[in-house]
Amino acid sequence: MESIKKYWWVPVTGGVAALLAYYYWRFIKPCLPPPGNIIKNPSFEEGTSGWEAVFGYWTDDDHWCGKHCFMGKGGEDFALRQFLELKRRAIYRFQFRYRAESIYDRILVQIVHTYSGVMLSMMRVPGRWGWDVYNMGLYVKLIYDRPLSRGWREVLVEFETGREPDEEQRLDIYLPYDYQEYLYGNFYIDDVWLWFVKTL
Repeated sequence: MESIKKYWWVPVTGGVAALLAYYYWRFIKPCLPPPGNIIKNPSFEEGTSGWEAVFGYWTDDDHWCGKHCFMGKGGEDFALRQFLELKRRAIYRFQFRYRAESIYDRILVQIVHTYSGVMLSMMRVPGRWGWDVYNMGLYVKLIYDRPLSRGWREVLVEFETGREPDEEQRLDIYLPYDYQEYLYGNFYIDDVWLWFVKTL
């Protein structure tokens, strides 16, 4: 009995540590950008700073991490752009989270050389969950498009950059106008991350 009284704090400390560990892995760790992330203002906590060609809205109506995200409004255009600096002949990983009110909205995500063409292209498949991906004959792999909660999903893709000389590069997220002019429902995007993995 004396030993129980003396060491009562051991199970309490263990329980608190377990709760803190759960909180960290459930709520904090998923919102930390990967080391080396090169996307500026990836969770839109600073409005649309760092982004260009913006068609949509900075909002706190919904979000995954932080308190804000970017929203394309149903019945309107939708576009985001950010200029990049990527290494040649390298592997990168690209991740983002999104929530779509309409399963029929096509969303096109591209990482391109301004003059040489597409390095990564992803189009959301209308009518079902999923993305079609390609990379101009180079390596590309859709690792997952998985559900989170509250209607949000998380996408992770790995791709290879080309051998072309360094040029202006950019990330574009937008509606493909040859398929669809306006969103059918609101489209939310958050936590857009891009990071270097290795050289080839």
